[in-house]
Amino acid sequence: MTTTTRGSLALIGAAFFASGAAALAFENLWFHQAALAFGNSAVASSLVLSGFMAGAALGNQLAARLGDRLHRALRAFAWLELSVAGSGSRSCGCCRAAAASLPWR
Repeated sequence: MTTTTRGSLALIGAAFFASGAAALAFENLWFHQAALAFGNSAVASSLVLSGFMAGAALGNQLAARLGDRLHRALRAFAWLELSVAGSGSRSCGCCRAAAASLPWR
């Protein structure tokens, strides 16, 4: 393995690590937002966990169907991660608005 290849693999590994860390941070943030909206309950926890797992399952299904057609899979992964980061950031405002409209709040 050349130095460039090792450096590239280290960069890709760091990107995957950062992606996982960001996913856990978003999940923690959504747990907090759901607890504010629904109270600290099993309903709030199961809502966030089921949404997180459904997103992971949908991503796996799309990757299985479209993965062979991608010529630059890492670039597609980067674009998907950026879109998830954007939509995850915007979802916090939606959670606050939904919590304000609940009848028991």
